[in-house]
Amino acid sequence: MTHIRMVLFTVVLGCGGLFAACAPSVSCPTGTRIKKVTLHSAEHTRISHYCLKEGSGREVRHGPYLFGHLVGGRTRLMKRGGYRGGLRHGRWVLRKGDDVVESHFKEDYRHGLHRRTVAGAVVESGRYVRTLREGAWVLVKSVGGGRVETEQVIFRGGKRHGAARYADAQGRLLRRGSWAKGVRHGRWTYFQPDGRTHHDEQYQRGVKHGLVRYYDPHFPLVRRTCRYIQGSRESCKDIVHPMPPRH
Repeated sequence: MTHIRMVLFTVVLGCGGLFAACAPSVSCPTGTRIKKVTLHSAEHTRISHYCLKEGSGREVRHGPYLFGHLVGGRTRLMKRGGYRGGLRHGRWVLRKGDDVVESHFKEDYRHGLHRRTVAGAVVESGRYVRTLREGAWVLVKSVGGGRVETEQVIFRGGKRHGAARYADAQGRLLRRGSWAKGVRHGRWTYFQPDGRTHHDEQYQRGVKHGLVRYYDPHFPLVRRTCRYIQGSRESCKDIVHPMPPRH
């Protein structure tokens, strides 16, 4: 960050907690002044440090920014980043308990690398271009019943667009397929816990359309097929003598 040097939050034994006698400070760029704001309430104290400079007849934030939210002498929320001409710019880090979000900004838009961790484990990782997700992303999410899925997918212009794969908490592949402009498109394959194929299905612009093939649980052979037209199931048939799939 040009012309910005940031002194991070520091906890020192005997200081009585953050923002006490040894409160953090910022080093402001030339031509700016430091501003310290403290807000008290019955439950907590909020303290922020930032730099101000004259701009278009008024003062705007310009330089490093530090923020603390104190409860009982302990920090519950911590934020640090920087401004340029009143707009967020550069690397920002937000901490709330075990949840840490690191993002990059340009002219107040989220722009650049982004990562979120919970208790040290990555749950979001990718890149933004002017607030829109772009390129390869990894997203870890809860899907109910205590189950967790990891999604690896390609984004274009903020929408899923490209190859995707999904795995469980143990890293076992659950399904894979592709997206086009935010909807499923093409063939999707679903797997059993042991890695064998359970079934696959065809999508056309987000709607199930085409042949769905169900596989024998012990062998890679098709034992049942169903045909869908624009999301509606037209017919199904069991195959007396299971056969290998045709690709």
